[in-house]
Amino acid sequence: FDVIIVSLSVASLWITQLPINVIRSMRAFRVLRIFGRLRTLKNIVAALSASVVPVLNAFIVVFIVTAIYAILAVTFFGDAAPVQAGRFDRAFVSLFTVAAGMGWLQSLPIISPDGTLNWGTACFVCSYVVVTNWTLLQVCVAILLDNFLTASAETENEERLRATRERVNRRLFVNALDPLLAHLAVDHFDDADLSSRLQHLFRILDSEEAESLTAQELGVGIKKLDFKPRIHLSESDINIITQNGKLCDADGLIGPKEFEAVMRAQLKLYTQRQLSNCIIVGGSTAVESLSC
Repeated sequence: FDVIIVSLSVASLWITQLPINVIRSMRAFRVLRIFGRLRTLKNIVAALSASVVPVLNAFIVVFIVTAIYAILAVTFFGDAAPVQAGRFDRAFVSLFTVAAGMGWLQSLPIISPDGTLNWGTACFVCSYVVVTNWTLLQVCVAILLDNFLTASAETENEERLRATRERVNRRLFVNALDPLLAHLAVDHFDDADLSSRLQHLFRILDSEEAESLTAQELGVGIKKLDFKPRIHLSESDINIITQNGKLCDADGLIGPKEFEAVMRAQLKLYTQRQLSNCIIVGGSTAVESLSC
């Protein structure tokens, strides 16, 4: 918005035909930017925006009813009151003034010159006031309030859910091997199949076919696996998953059996973490991830 105003102001230095005063007065609309900065005002604007279409539908009904009464006014009172009811447009504007509470139709008095009540005029105008002012316009207000409250509640629920997700995401337990463990947890049929897959994974990591892996080779090999995000194992991560070397062999290396023992231990911990996360979230996301 500021860029547009400044650009037009600069352009007006060379193009004298531009209405520079009108352009400068548009800077007053900069105050509207405050609606995007204050959360309460932003919610009000969002709620009002959601109420526009239903309220417009109700106003269309009011317009149609007023048009019908305008046609009736031309038909019944066009000769008696040509100024206010002689044509459709005049009758429509006259009825709009009645709906706005600006008074009775002056050319259609409710009391006749002889002092009697003019029942035709009274019933016509009173019925219009009852139908529009007391009924339809109140319906418009009710629709506006209902949609405003609904949109406000939806906005508050979205913000509450977003805050809950952020709070839950901060509390969830995670591990560097979780992408690999999530794949292994759902991609085996039985214990023998899991052992077969772990041995196959070990052979992939053991690119030199040395039947053993150092901590550095384990970290480099897992990093090369096609997971998104990539798995990065630090030295402390490797110490944790090997229980400070207790799951390694006598030389401190990780052989096929040691690798399977490490991965089975991590799978067990992964399952426990998922159950804990399910309890924290209070939903079924973690359980579904285990059962998929």
